[in-house]
Amino acid sequence: MSDEQNIKSEVSEEQILQPVKQKKSKKATIITVIILVLLFAAGAIAGALYAGKYKTNKEQAEIAKYVEQSNVDSDVQLCDWIRAAMETAATDAAVANEPSYAPPCKGERGSVLTLSYGGTVYNSSFVETMGVNDPSEIKDYIKSTLGKKEGDIKYIWVSDSSVVVYIDNTDINGSTKKGHHLSSDNCQCIFAGPVELYE
Repeated sequence: MSDEQNIKSEVSEEQILQPVKQKKSKKATIITVIILVLLFAAGAIAGALYAGKYKTNKEQAEIAKYVEQSNVDSDVQLCDWIRAAMETAATDAAVANEPSYAPPCKGERGSVLTLSYGGTVYNSSFVETMGVNDPSEIKDYIKSTLGKKEGDIKYIWVSDSSVVVYIDNTDINGSTKKGHHLSSDNCQCIFAGPVELYE
C-alpha cells in the first residue's frame, strides 16, 4: 500500500469534515449573536425615537407658542410703526400747507390698507415714512396667524394729534382661536397708541 492510501484509510470522511462543520457552527452562532444584537439595538433606537417623538411634540407645541407670541410682538411693533408714520404725516409742514388737507378730528377712523386720508401729500408722506409704494402693501408685514388670516389694520384718531392703530380680529396674547376688536376698557386685539383715550 502506498503512503497516500494509508493516510486515506486512517482518516475517515467524518474526521475530514469535522473542522468544516465546526467552522459552520461557529459562523452560525456568530451570525445569530449579531442578529440578536442588531434587533436589540433596533428596539432600543425605536423606543428612544418613540419617547423622543412624544417629547418633541410637547416641545414643538411650546416652541409654536413662543413663535406666535414673537409674531404678535412683531405686529405690535408694526402697529406702532404705522401709528408713528400717521402722526408724523399729520404734522408734516408740506401736508399742513396743502390746500385740500384737513387735520384729523377725534373719532375719524378707517382702514390703513385703503388709506386715502387727507389728500395726496398726506398719503405721499405716509407711504414714504413707511417705506412702501402703497398702503395696501403693509398687509404683507403682518406676522401673527389671526392677523394674516382675518386681520385688517385699522386706525382711530383719538385726538387731533394721536391715533390708535390696531389689527382687528386678532389676540394680543397670541391665541389663534378667536379674534378681538378694539375697546377702550379691555383691548385684546393687537394695537399701538393711547387706547385709553378711545371712547
